[in-house]
Amino acid sequence: MRRDDYAKAIEDQGFKLVYNPPGDGNCQFAALSHQTKRLGILRSPETMRKEIVEYLKSSLYKSDGFPLLKHLADDEFACWDDYITHMARDGTYRDQITPYAAANLCNIDIQIISSLGVDGQHLFSPLASVSAATVYLGHFAENQGEQYVSLEQVADHNDASGKEYDANDPGEGEISED
Repeated sequence: MRRDDYAKAIEDQGFKLVYNPPGDGNCQFAALSHQTKRLGILRSPETMRKEIVEYLKSSLYKSDGFPLLKHLADDEFACWDDYITHMARDGTYRDQITPYAAANLCNIDIQIISSLGVDGQHLFSPLASVSAATVYLGHFAENQGEQYVSLEQVADHNDASGKEYDANDPGEGEISED
């Protein structure tokens, strides 16, 4: 598949790509920075990473007591401090913990639209309150180039199967305990 095919998969879900940051390991933070700027949250990608890492330093567990470190594959990090040190480095690829932290830090819903289709979507919501807004990030899946992009919602439309898709329906999501 070509990159255009991945973008088409995102478009078929009711979104269009509005910003494609450099693929330098900082793309999730850059796409998030682009999205939050529309809400008046003015942070550079570097500042966004720094603030998310600071938030995570004090957020070792989800509200249900489940350790966030358990969401990472293959016990890559021996302890939470190792993860925090790793994630603080410029160019370190992000994971599913960082949008969870960003949703809580910025009090927003973060809807991830995947190139894998509707079943690959995830919604990250703040735990302590109702979100102030929703931002949309696209994700080209690992086997499809691994990249986060900034998206804009398009009016309701039909997906490739002809089934009507409601762009306001976020689908399922949150950090899973797989």
